[in-house]
Amino acid sequence: EAFLLKHNTGVLATGWEGQVRSTPIKYMYYEGKIYMFSEGGKKFSNLYRNNQVSFSVFDPFIDFSHLAGLQIDGKARMIEPDDEEYALLAAAKGIAGNRLKKMPVILHIIEITPVQGVFLWAGFGKIKKAVRQMYCW
Repeated sequence: EAFLLKHNTGVLATGWEGQVRSTPIKYMYYEGKIYMFSEGGKKFSNLYRNNQVSFSVFDPFIDFSHLAGLQIDGKARMIEPDDEEYALLAAAKGIAGNRLKKMPVILHIIEITPVQGVFLWAGFGKIKKAVRQMYCW
């Protein structure tokens, strides 16, 4: 969780049948879930058909002694502007309601409920643990 809170950008992978979409996107980690505000794109048509996603966050690769990356498998759902929690999440993100209303596009929220994650971190090796650890929510 500290790793997720330290970052704000990741890569969301969605898929349906033979199509896979990988999208760099800003996120916020809030109360155990990952939230992304987005105006749309191919990822939405994939999400409506298949709510299974993969989400990755990582540090720039320097060398193996600085390795840090987290891949999360989870389930996504869409939160629309008229949903009850939308205003709460916008406020948590620091987006004022009047600003959202003035935007020329509608921002939807993608919520990811993590199921499991694989964390590669050089710091584990420094404490005599395997650098690859699995975490189940």
